[in-house]
Amino acid sequence: MPPNAWTRWPLRESLTHEGLSETRLWIGRGIRVLVIAGMLWATFGRGTFDGWGLAAAGAALGIAVVAFRGFFRMTLQRRLWPSIGLFVVLEAAAFGFFLVGARLPAIVLWCACALTAMERLPLRAAVPCSAVALGAFAAVNNGNWLTTTVTAVGLALAGYVVRLDAEARGNAQRLLTQERVARKAEAESAALAERGRIAREIHDILAHSLSAQLVHLEAARQLIQRSADLEA
Repeated sequence: MPPNAWTRWPLRESLTHEGLSETRLWIGRGIRVLVIAGMLWATFGRGTFDGWGLAAAGAALGIAVVAFRGFFRMTLQRRLWPSIGLFVVLEAAAFGFFLVGARLPAIVLWCACALTAMERLPLRAAVPCSAVALGAFAAVNNGNWLTTTVTAVGLALAGYVVRLDAEARGNAQRLLTQERVARKAEAESAALAERGRIAREIHDILAHSLSAQLVHLEAARQLIQRSADLEA
């Protein structure tokens, strides 16, 4: 792995929807809708919270949505420290969910943070951020430690695979854009060459016609001169 792989950002084309098929876009939107609906149901649908607990859960959910949108925007603009700051806010929102008893939304948010950080941040920031999120997930998970470890490692690998897929798509889009620019430049160059050829042909034709006209005019002048001399 080249040294700058740890410090460079993913390509801008990797961080946008450019190059994604409509089917893939709709699948992604559907997954996001299902995740948000599940978090809403887990937070408000069971009647677990009331009063301040309900208000805290609602505030944490609103903060998470706003922070995620800001995180996507900051990573697209390649602003590292604001992105990390928003990641910290997301982690705090997940802990807020956990503290008020919304365990499922907290776990979903930690896993989503780990995957998103691995996909959109430079590796030097993505690896520790994902480790923090998955570490929090593992710490609060009361299940079998082997299952928890395998799940955390699987999520980390899944995030890296998503990153590689996004970078491959970004490279393909960049190459496609460069090819289009090259083809456009080639077409413009061919058009200019054709215009030059036409201009040269017109110049040669006009020069030949003018030379012929000059010869004819000179011949006519000499005939006129001879006729004048004969009459004299």
